[in-house]
Amino acid sequence: MECDVRRISQQDMKIYIRFNFTEPMNTIWIHGIFYYKYISYQKFPIDLWEDYCAWVRGEKPTYFLKWTAENVRNYSNMNHPCPYSGTAWIDVKRMPLNRLIVLDQLMPSGRYRVDLNLTRGYKDQALIMTRFYFGISDTRVEQF
Repeated sequence: MECDVRRISQQDMKIYIRFNFTEPMNTIWIHGIFYYKYISYQKFPIDLWEDYCAWVRGEKPTYFLKWTAENVRNYSNMNHPCPYSGTAWIDVKRMPLNRLIVLDQLMPSGRYRVDLNLTRGYKDQALIMTRFYFGISDTRVEQF
């Protein structure tokens, strides 16, 4: 697996992820867990399990995967129904940060960690594990 996520300007990021499936994948589940830093990282009340293959087939519409489609699917070769085999990639040359963190007005300021894992089935062992860190500033202006 190869992963390169960089901040290329104050408002934009570049994302490149490539991994190789050694055998055909008929089911892919995405498991996302949010953590909030209070002395150490504590589990935040967001723990998502999403069936990516069922969503691509149009069987299970979800908010999280709809957001993913609008922001990442057009920049990937994982935009067709399962099975997937060989090399899969996501290559986004420029993505505004405000499209990545869409719920920041609802979340308390502080430091966050997101664990994003790909598994073969629901609550299965992770095949690919990634970890992202970000912060939300105290200088936000309240919007009513």
